[in-house]
Amino acid sequence: MLVFAKIQNKIGLMNVKEILNVADGLIVCRQHLGIEFPSEKVFSCQKLVLARCKEAGKPCMVSNSTLLSMVDETVATYAECFDIGNSVLDGVDGLLLAKVTAIGSHCLESIKKTADLCQEAEGVVNHKLMFDAVSKFHVIDPARSMAFTAVTSAFKTNAQAIIVISTSGNTAKRMSVYHPPCPIVAITRRVLDSRQLCFYRAVFPVLYRKPLENDWEEDIQERWKFGVEYCKQMKFVELGDSVIVVTGWKIGTTHTNSMKIVTVN
Repeated sequence: MLVFAKIQNKIGLMNVKEILNVADGLIVCRQHLGIEFPSEKVFSCQKLVLARCKEAGKPCMVSNSTLLSMVDETVATYAECFDIGNSVLDGVDGLLLAKVTAIGSHCLESIKKTADLCQEAEGVVNHKLMFDAVSKFHVIDPARSMAFTAVTSAFKTNAQAIIVISTSGNTAKRMSVYHPPCPIVAITRRVLDSRQLCFYRAVFPVLYRKPLENDWEEDIQERWKFGVEYCKQMKFVELGDSVIVVTGWKIGTTHTNSMKIVTVN
């Protein structure tokens, strides 16, 4: 189970680092922060919390005051559209629609509008700039080295997808922090892990239901081929594209340490 802490007052903001030590991620509640801070300061509060999450390598969500006009109207204001787009450019992992889906008259339309805005904004994100910025925060220890190497290779080879054969999903989570230029497809047999990975930006968890093969190498090969087929179905890749495949050399949650580059055929 993941625990996300809400940052909604001055005390929470002052203790962001300590909260991140025990939480799996943070939620910025802008409407509540606006009670204790002037409206112009809430902008800075969101930036601060997001920066702390990037330093810690944990996801950050933004809640409240999102598409409020669509509680009654079918069309969002330009200001709301720019707000969502800029949140994506800043690097948030998710957006929470509160009032607009709780009491709004256009729930489905507001969700679709948010998804469309996020997709449009994602197309203009400077992933390399974000990668360079985040890399400065982290010491590349053994646990992060494979994630860092895979994302670096994705930039160098113009890979269209990164396929992670993971037991726990931790490698895919670490990759998400570095803002790769392509989707991360995480193949896992664990239902809980596949659900939790949905909170991490750019990660597409895929539940692999086939039983474990007796031969580990054969099982790995079947899973990454399954991942390539999924990428084709989602139109992430086309024939001739490069794909980064990250796997483990043996069974376990601490052995995702092998990488190769394959061409889709």
